Amino acid sequence: MNASVILDQIYKNRKLHILAHVVFWLCFLLLRWYLTTISFNVYRVLPGENILWLNLASVGCLIIFYYTLVYLLVPFYVKKKKFVPVLFAVLFLIIAYTILDTYLEMYIISACSTCKQIMQKHNADYYEFLHKDFSDIIFNKVLSFGMLIGLLFNISVPLGLRYAIKTFKQNIMALKMSRDNIQLEYNFLKAQINPHFLFNTLNNIYGLVLQDNKEKSAALIAKLSEFMRYTLYEADQEKMPVQREIELIEDYIELEKIRLNFTKTELQVHMGKMILLIPPLLFIPLVENAFKFCPDQAGSVIEINFQIDGKQLVFKCTNSITKINVTAQEDGGIGLQNLKKRLELYFPNQHQYKVVVTATQYITTLILEL
Repeated sequence: MNASVILDQIYKNRKLHILAHVVFWLCFLLLRWYLTTISFNVYRVLPGENILWLNLASVGCLIIFYYTLVYLLVPFYVKKKKFVPVLFAVLFLIIAYTILDTYLEMYIISACSTCKQIMQKHNADYYEFLHKDFSDIIFNKVLSFGMLIGLLFNISVPLGLRYAIKTFKQNIMALKMSRDNIQLEYNFLKAQINPHFLFNTLNNIYGLVLQDNKEKSAALIAKLSEFMRYTLYEADQEKMPVQREIELIEDYIELEKIRLNFTKTELQVHMGKMILLIPPLLFIPLVENAFKFCPDQAGSVIEINFQIDGKQLVFKCTNSITKINVTAQEDGGIGLQNLKKRLELYFPNQHQYKVVVTATQYITTLILEL
């Protein structure tokens, strides 16, 4: 199990998330206690139990400061973008931290007669400092920046770890997106040409050749050639003009109409002169589905409508259905799955994909904010 999987499980499971925080602060407390016992500071000469209580109080104050800052003030700033109120709130939080930390320190030391004697003997200056008026102690700690520097040093550990994990998660997410995009492109290439469409079209052209209908055969071969050239070579660009996509659909309709005996097809285009760009082959899966599942019987219709109003493109595709094939059309296959992924990739929160099914019609509407 790699680090990304472990982090993902911790962040998704609330209990594990809380447990991870508890473990971190316990480790932080033990590290503070150990460093206090081996370093040259005012607490090193005190009994071990009192050193632990002093560190526990200090870490407790730090925990309150950290969670107030990270889960209240930072989200408020991100949401409201008000710097001055947040700055004053941080200053107030620092002063509150100083008051609480100092009060607990004085209380723990004053409750231990041995501690007072030891400090008076080995750290007389600090002992005298703690016997000043409480307001003077707070005033000196704030103005000397000693408390602030110590706070910044201590808070940098959990903050640094938090944002290191956040950056790591973002990098993992970027790698996953890159992998998904590669897979998406692979699926897109597989979905570009429906083998059945190509096979049926060649068979239909072959039938026209046998009927000696050279003129129509030549026209359809030209359209098939243009269709293949676009899907295999031109469609590798990131964006293509909407007009070029419409021409492709016109060719597709002409090629599909060869095999139809009763189905009526209609393509309506309402657009201005503005040239708008969209990802290539975006509408083909919807058109392909309409022809694939529309029954070729009397009264069947396939209507395709393009309408561009300003920078909004509305695509509507309507085809006749039967009860037998409506479920299969809703499933769609790889073409529609690929379409939905591409819409999320290219038009996040800027598209609407709606399907309406009646007793006789399957209606797909796609609205794009260009």
